[in-house]
Amino acid sequence: MELKGRSLISLYKVNFKNDSKKTSSNENKEESEFGSGFIVNLMKFFEHFSNSQMQRIWHVQSWLKNKEIDLSKCDINHRRDVESFQRIELAIHGTDEKAFASMVETWANGATDHLYDLRIPKQWQKTELAKNVTELRNFGLRMGHGFTRENHTYDAIEKLRNLCQKIAVEADILIGIKKGDWGRC
Repeated sequence: MELKGRSLISLYKVNFKNDSKKTSSNENKEESEFGSGFIVNLMKFFEHFSNSQMQRIWHVQSWLKNKEIDLSKCDINHRRDVESFQRIELAIHGTDEKAFASMVETWANGATDHLYDLRIPKQWQKTELAKNVTELRNFGLRMGHGFTRENHTYDAIEKLRNLCQKIAVEADILIGIKKGDWGRC
């Protein structure tokens, strides 16, 4: 994809703050344990919405909404996730709310590592995208690394996912795609 004679990759490399840690004073190679950049880190963060930990959260959330579910009729992973929640998390935390919040916080702790080095391109610093990236970073890091012991719910995860989707659509529009749209599926 060319943008006014420059590739998206060249725009990406040129327009980010260069404040990542260097591997040594003799090397120019930048290093980050969890990635560094805008699109790279946004994608790495978004991958966490479909990992096994998120699947476990979704299974437990669905059971918490309807405890009358006959687990013997659920698939093996759904059943195992709920039984594990009942046996382990509830024993540790005492209530459904606290146990589930701990699962969400643990997920966020791993997922939000990618938000530390999420860079906003210079030309987008004063846009709605920049405000949404800042909100994503602040909310996500507080949720995952703030150790607030707040009772985070599935709604907090949905807020993070919605912010990511909004940022992706805004980025499409900023690079010239007139009708950026996430779609329904």
